[in-house]
Amino acid sequence: MKNANLYKAISISIFLGLFITKWKWVFNFIGINFPESPSESIITHEYYFGLLAAIALGFSFPKHPTHCGIWLMFGPVLITHTIFIFMHGVPNMWPVELFLLALLTIPYVILSYVGSLIRLRLQSKPRSQV
Repeated sequence: MKNANLYKAISISIFLGLFITKWKWVFNFIGINFPESPSESIITHEYYFGLLAAIALGFSFPKHPTHCGIWLMFGPVLITHTIFIFMHGVPNMWPVELFLLALLTIPYVILSYVGSLIRLRLQSKPRSQV
């Protein structure tokens, strides 16, 4: 199958993105509770973990860095917003939210390319013979 690696990259990106953004849900499901710390910033510590994950995904899938970067951010947001829309309806600030999502996705794509370039450089270096 020609696109199997692409589908694997997208699936892992979505799963990893869901785990990074919704880790509190996972731990609450297991029975571990974390105190809620309200933050007024749009960029939280999950965003920084996502940047590291973008580099790792780009390194793992060097032929699909764009897909990894986009789906790492867009996949979890698509799933959680779909649930929110079914429960509460479309938010009033939906266009602004889409614009911010697009802006916040750009660093993920760039860092996926960085991870991909690191992998390709490491593979292209000739190994010294002992």
